[in-house]
Amino acid sequence: MRKQGFTLIELLVVIAIIAILAAILFPVFARARENARKSSCQSNLKQIGTGLMMYVQDYDETFPTERNGVDGPVWYTNGTTTYTTYGNYQPLVYPYVKNKEVFFCPSSNSHNNDRSLRFAYDYAMNSRIGTVTPPRSMSQIDSPAEIFLCADSNYEWIDRAARIDARHTAGANLAFCDGHVKWMRGSAIAASPQLCWPDFSKDTWLVSGPPPEK
Repeated sequence: MRKQGFTLIELLVVIAIIAILAAILFPVFARARENARKSSCQSNLKQIGTGLMMYVQDYDETFPTERNGVDGPVWYTNGTTTYTTYGNYQPLVYPYVKNKEVFFCPSSNSHNNDRSLRFAYDYAMNSRIGTVTPPRSMSQIDSPAEIFLCADSNYEWIDRAARIDARHTAGANLAFCDGHVKWMRGSAIAASPQLCWPDFSKDTWLVSGPPPEK
């Protein structure tokens, strides 16, 4: 006797079950993949933050400067006598981290994924630390655990919430001046102008809106 195959109804049931499972599992896999990227990003920021603090120790407790994106590498330190220009902080930190890949966030595809631009934009410094003249010293930061040093970004430096890029499940990673790194939801960042500096007002912090979510 000839063995019967699957009926059309049975095949449709199997296909429906597979489709339901895929609909359930694909978002789970996507979240797991993004969580892995978020953890990798936090590791990058931890290394950058550590490199920045090592630089500070080597240069009389003074922070490097950051500005003009890819127009560098031109910079100055506290060792110069004239403060006339800004540059990229990345070349100054590289000798301490010794790995250029830490400057690239795995969840970023900004600037058409141009790596030369992303090198300067993926992680930017707090403007109240990196773009002041003369350079900021560590002694000027009263609450290191509350002021961020660098963070996920879409710009050369961060002076407003919109320049922090909430690209990790509607939030962003921030490295703080005491060395810790944490993820914050974009709405929490928007409501916290003191992350940048104690005298920052909400109007100044939200001049261009909240952090963009991806």
